[in-house]
Amino acid sequence: MIEGAIAALCAAFSYASSSTIYSQVVKTCTPIQLNYLRGLVSVVIMYLILLITSDSIFPEDSQRNYSLLVISGFLGIGIGDCFYFKALSVLGARKTILLETLAPPFTGLISYFYSGKSLSFLGWIGIFVVAYGVNMVVNEQQQKEPQGQEDLELQIELQSQNTLENTPTEDKHHTFKKQVLKESESQIDFKQQLFGIACGAAFTFCQAFGMVLSHDAAQSGKFSSLQSSLLRVISGVICCIIIIFFKKDESYKWPFDTKQKNQVFFYGTLLGPILGIWCQQTSLLYTRPEISQTILATTPLFGLAISWYRGEQMKAKYLIGSIIAILGVCIIIWG
Repeated sequence: MIEGAIAALCAAFSYASSSTIYSQVVKTCTPIQLNYLRGLVSVVIMYLILLITSDSIFPEDSQRNYSLLVISGFLGIGIGDCFYFKALSVLGARKTILLETLAPPFTGLISYFYSGKSLSFLGWIGIFVVAYGVNMVVNEQQQKEPQGQEDLELQIELQSQNTLENTPTEDKHHTFKKQVLKESESQIDFKQQLFGIACGAAFTFCQAFGMVLSHDAAQSGKFSSLQSSLLRVISGVICCIIIIFFKKDESYKWPFDTKQKNQVFFYGTLLGPILGIWCQQTSLLYTRPEISQTILATTPLFGLAISWYRGEQMKAKYLIGSIIAILGVCIIIWG
């Protein structure tokens, strides 16, 4: 249990560091392009490491376990990450991270229906304590946005509705058309929000289901954490290739045109898809998937710590939320 928790914490730190690094080049390429290229580079590096350190790239195991890892990578790394990036573009970082806190309960429920096993009552309490702590931090980070010009115009129109009867007929018609247009835009925005929430929920489901399948395959003991990571990343890359093929775009091209951007991309790849997934797979060898997923949910807290180290101000509520989340992790481990 302790080994799995430490590995999951290392994975959370790796993902937070990777996100911080990728933020410097994320505008250079599309999300599917970044997902595809980092996966491709990860496959090459993992393969070379296994070639040097292991007797075999893939061990002898049942076809069932191979299938579980392939489906896990296809869902969690391929389809799941595409849903994640789409939710990120529609909802923004704050709301997407809040939806990520659904992953531990999803994982627990899927694990129960999949294998009939569940955490203790105290373990479930720990999951929700962690989610509460992370939510506290993320909500505090939200900055109040200034009122946009369109909202200001709409407010002026609403304030002038009482004097509409005193205006000429042509002006009434013009104002009515503007109000209908803004109501239509509001409905479109509401539909986009629902679409973003659906993408976020789909991402958490794919991630949770992938964790459960990967944990099941890991129980055979035949796959090392790096071997299972390689197979999952290969599956994710294949999924990205299929999406790129049907979209018929040029996401396969290399987008980084300077030495600095290339260095940033490789550092982010080493920390995220390689070290992060490697540590995640290691945690699944020693602990249950819902516990591992809950600890991975502390990634925003590590991101906060990195920001503080880089000189950003740490508010008291950040510290309180972090302590609550850490307390939740302790409850899970010792419960």
